[in-house]
Amino acid sequence: MIPEPTETELSFLTWHHPSSGIFINPVTLERYCPLDNGRLKRCTFSSCGTSSNQLGAFSSIPVEISYSILEILDIQSLTACRAINWYFRSLVDELLPYKSIFKDCPEVLRALLSTKSASNFTIRQIYETLCSQACSECGQFAPFLDLFTGCRNCFPCILKSPNLRALPKSTLEKRLGRRIPSETLLTVPGEYAQIGRRYKQRYRLVRLSQSMIEELQGDPHDGFAKDQYRYMPMMRVPVLGMISGGEIERGRCCQACHLGPREEIEGYQDWNTSYSRSGYLEHFKVCKMAQIARAALPQYIKPSEEISRSAKYQFQGFISDYRFKVLFSQSF
Repeated sequence: MIPEPTETELSFLTWHHPSSGIFINPVTLERYCPLDNGRLKRCTFSSCGTSSNQLGAFSSIPVEISYSILEILDIQSLTACRAINWYFRSLVDELLPYKSIFKDCPEVLRALLSTKSASNFTIRQIYETLCSQACSECGQFAPFLDLFTGCRNCFPCILKSPNLRALPKSTLEKRLGRRIPSETLLTVPGEYAQIGRRYKQRYRLVRLSQSMIEELQGDPHDGFAKDQYRYMPMMRVPVLGMISGGEIERGRCCQACHLGPREEIEGYQDWNTSYSRSGYLEHFKVCKMAQIARAALPQYIKPSEEISRSAKYQFQGFISDYRFKVLFSQSF
């Protein structure tokens, strides 16, 4: 039986999809869409100083029922309610789904408000999505949130699924020669699709239906890796309630599949595939290259020394070199 890798070994054997340069950048959101939570003096229900006539019907409703009502409001309306007075602000801030999202991934609230998609979802819907981990397209572990649908998606599906294509509304209407009544998503300026280009303009994107795709035969945006519009509605998010190695689970990818031999070696999976901690450990049991890499780790992990970035780079070089050795041996 193969021993389970330690947390230190996992830090070498796995890597994480970046939060910037491909998808919506949370740093950009924090800079341009600040939330006022915690910036103002905290007010409790008993000290907020709001008279009953300012609360309307809410003055006679138990707090538990008020929570139930707020949970079925869309997030844009919930944000508006929060701005009414101190009582509503405190009420919303203590709402479990809102409180959990703000604590562990406030960038989701910022993204929904910034893209004008907050009116499409309730706080309960988004909370339940963040507590789940399955891709809506294929069922695999999915570390990304689609702001069009409020569902999770994995990286391979973002790259290839025909259901996740999008185009600017103006571009789509021009190519189809007619107006499109579809809902739009306002993009956030930033870098997308790893092509080294910054998009300063904000586009109103439309998610393409199958009939639209059929009408767009020969469209230059082929829907694959370099189609920046696939990435603009997506952001990396954690799995709420899932703790891994003392931290909230955000997904990890196999470094051996990323840098090592691919179809040439047993157990290889698409190198963009993300796993939960337990999912990676199952993958490790069948990934021959990951096992080979793990056996080489004592060269790079010194018990008496802190883990350095250079040690990880050297380890990654070992995996890359192994790949070239395999390819070279197969050429003869």
